[in-house]
Amino acid sequence: MSYKVMIVDDEAIVRESIARQIDWEHYQMELTGTAENAAEALAMLKEHPVDLMLVDIRLPMIDGLELVRQVRRTYPSIQFIMISGYADFEYAREAMRSHALDYLLKPLNPVSLLTAIRKAQEMWEQNQFAQSLLDLGMNIPSEMPEQRSASSPTVIQILAIVDEEIANPELSLKWISSQRMYLNETYLSKLFQREIGEKFSSYLMHQRMMLAMRLMLRSPQMQIQEIAEQTGFGENPQYFSSVFHRFTNMTPSEFRKKLTRLNAGTRDNPSGSVPD
Repeated sequence: MSYKVMIVDDEAIVRESIARQIDWEHYQMELTGTAENAAEALAMLKEHPVDLMLVDIRLPMIDGLELVRQVRRTYPSIQFIMISGYADFEYAREAMRSHALDYLLKPLNPVSLLTAIRKAQEMWEQNQFAQSLLDLGMNIPSEMPEQRSASSPTVIQILAIVDEEIANPELSLKWISSQRMYLNETYLSKLFQREIGEKFSSYLMHQRMMLAMRLMLRSPQMQIQEIAEQTGFGENPQYFSSVFHRFTNMTPSEFRKKLTRLNAGTRDNPSGSVPD
């Protein structure tokens, strides 16, 4: 399922620049179209719904902030990134009040633009993933709420290393202690559990299983061997399957079958109810 984007700006050169700067297909995104004013954007939405709109604040007739308000009334799930040629605090404040994800100034910096769009896409994928777990009847939290309580630079660095090294079969608190942070393992263990409320090994397992399910959701044809490698189980898909079963009460094959049924039910049943 691709992430759909629309660009709304009255300057053709800006629309064309944004369209060229991003390799949409590479990032599993689709640029469904561009519009030069609010009326055109609203008409396009009826035919081609999107997940993200990049909207210029200063549009003719109906400005960008009013367009956002109108779109939200009908399409509350759409995300917005506001763009403007005016480095004016009031515009930025209004953009944030409209719950825009970001506010970018022209001329757009390619790195800042891609970062903002990827941030929106990741939030969308997280919501899709969480909804899929709910639809599958799984009460597994897609995020660890305790992670937000991490306050010390040491624990924040541990969390960053986990994200970076999650495919590493050697990853453990002992490995982090000896190879990356050069701090006492016992000290790291106590500090991590105090701030996160979870043993490091449990946290790592949760993160690996969440990644495995996201991979299966995003790439249904991916081989179990590849998923095992990307989630830190190396060349041991049997062990991966065993851990996955303990975590979800389903084998990877059963999980995929449920996903297939869910996706088929969604296509055949637009109301959104899941078939028994």
